[in-house]
Amino acid sequence: MSVWWLLAIAAGLLLAIPVFVLIGLFLLAVIPWWGLISGLFLVGAIILWGACFYDLFRRTDVSWWLIGLWGVLLIVVPVISAFAYFVTRPAASKIRYKGEQVA
Repeated sequence: MSVWWLLAIAAGLLLAIPVFVLIGLFLLAVIPWWGLISGLFLVGAIILWGACFYDLFRRTDVSWWLIGLWGVLLIVVPVISAFAYFVTRPAASKIRYKGEQVA
Protein backbone atom coordinates (compact mmCIF):
# COMPACT_ATOMS: atom_id res chain seq x y z
CA MET A 1 0.00 0.00 0.00
CA SER A 2 2.80 2.45 0.71
CA VAL A 3 4.10 2.16 -2.87
CA TRP A 4 0.79 3.44 -4.28
CA TRP A 5 0.79 6.31 -1.82
CA LEU A 6 4.33 7.33 -2.77
CA LEU A 7 3.54 7.07 -6.49
CA ALA A 8 0.43 9.22 -6.10
CA ILE A 9 2.30 11.87 -4.12
CA ALA A 10 5.19 11.91 -6.59
CA ALA A 11 2.85 12.16 -9.57
CA GLY A 12 0.85 14.87 -7.86
CA LEU A 13 3.92 16.92 -7.05
CA LEU A 14 5.14 16.60 -10.61
CA LEU A 15 1.82 17.43 -12.27
CA ALA A 16 -0.63 19.32 -10.07
CA ILE A 17 1.54 21.78 -8.16
CA PRO A 18 3.01 23.28 -11.37
CA VAL A 19 -0.59 23.85 -12.55
CA PHE A 20 -1.31 25.86 -9.39
CA VAL A 21 1.97 27.75 -9.76
CA LEU A 22 1.24 28.58 -13.41
CA ILE A 23 -2.24 29.82 -12.54
CA GLY A 24 -0.80 32.04 -9.83
CA LEU A 25 2.01 33.35 -12.02
CA PHE A 26 -0.40 34.05 -14.89
CA LEU A 27 -2.64 36.08 -12.60
CA LEU A 28 0.35 37.96 -11.20
CA ALA A 29 1.64 38.80 -14.69
CA VAL A 30 -1.66 39.84 -16.24
CA ILE A 31 -3.28 41.73 -13.36
CA PRO A 32 -0.60 43.04 -10.96
CA TRP A 33 -3.05 44.35 -8.37
CA TRP A 34 -4.49 40.87 -8.03
CA GLY A 35 -1.20 39.63 -6.61
CA LEU A 36 -2.49 39.20 -3.08
CA ILE A 37 -5.73 37.55 -4.18
CA SER A 38 -4.01 35.13 -6.56
CA GLY A 39 -1.43 34.26 -3.90
CA LEU A 40 -4.17 33.48 -1.40
CA PHE A 41 -5.98 31.39 -4.02
CA LEU A 42 -2.78 29.51 -4.78
CA VAL A 43 -2.03 28.73 -1.12
CA GLY A 44 -5.64 27.73 -0.44
CA ALA A 45 -5.80 25.49 -3.51
CA ILE A 46 -2.57 23.70 -2.56
CA ILE A 47 -3.78 23.14 1.01
CA LEU A 48 -7.15 21.84 -0.22
CA TRP A 49 -5.44 19.54 -2.72
CA GLY A 50 -3.07 18.15 -0.09
CA ALA A 51 -5.93 17.62 2.37
CA CYS A 52 -7.79 15.59 -0.28
CA PHE A 53 -4.85 13.25 -0.80
CA TYR A 54 -4.24 12.96 2.95
CA ASP A 55 -7.88 12.14 3.68
CA LEU A 56 -8.24 9.81 0.70
CA PHE A 57 -5.27 7.59 1.58
CA ARG A 58 -6.20 7.35 5.28
CA ARG A 59 -9.71 6.02 4.63
CA THR A 60 -10.41 2.30 4.91
CA ASP A 61 -14.02 2.41 3.66
CA VAL A 62 -12.95 3.20 0.07
CA SER A 63 -11.73 0.55 -2.40
CA TRP A 64 -8.36 0.91 -4.12
CA TRP A 65 -10.10 1.37 -7.47
CA LEU A 66 -11.98 4.38 -6.14
CA ILE A 67 -8.82 5.75 -4.52
CA GLY A 68 -7.06 5.41 -7.87
CA LEU A 69 -9.90 7.14 -9.70
CA TRP A 70 -9.94 10.05 -7.22
CA GLY A 71 -6.15 10.23 -7.40
CA VAL A 72 -6.20 10.54 -11.20
CA LEU A 73 -8.96 13.15 -11.03
CA LEU A 74 -7.04 15.12 -8.39
CA ILE A 75 -3.97 15.15 -10.62
CA VAL A 76 -5.73 15.93 -13.91
CA VAL A 77 -8.24 18.55 -12.67
CA PRO A 78 -6.95 19.49 -9.21
CA VAL A 79 -9.19 22.37 -8.14
CA ILE A 80 -12.54 21.08 -9.43
CA SER A 81 -11.99 17.51 -8.25
CA ALA A 82 -10.80 18.67 -4.80
CA PHE A 83 -14.05 20.54 -4.27
CA ALA A 84 -16.02 17.60 -5.69
CA TYR A 85 -14.23 15.18 -3.33
CA PHE A 86 -15.17 17.13 -0.21
CA VAL A 87 -18.75 17.67 -1.40
CA THR A 88 -19.32 13.95 -2.09
CA ARG A 89 -17.45 12.76 1.01
CA PRO A 90 -19.68 11.20 3.72
CA ALA A 91 -20.06 12.67 7.19
CA ALA A 92 -17.03 12.37 9.46
CA SER A 93 -18.84 10.01 11.84
CA LYS A 94 -19.31 7.46 9.01
CA ILE A 95 -15.69 7.35 7.84
CA ARG A 96 -13.23 4.71 9.08
CA TYR A 97 -9.54 5.66 9.10
CA LYS A 98 -6.45 3.46 9.23
CA GLY A 99 -5.20 2.85 12.75
CA GLU A 100 -8.43 4.08 14.35
CA GLN A 101 -9.78 2.14 17.29
CA VAL A 102 -13.44 1.12 17.22
CA ALA A 103 -15.19 1.96 20.48
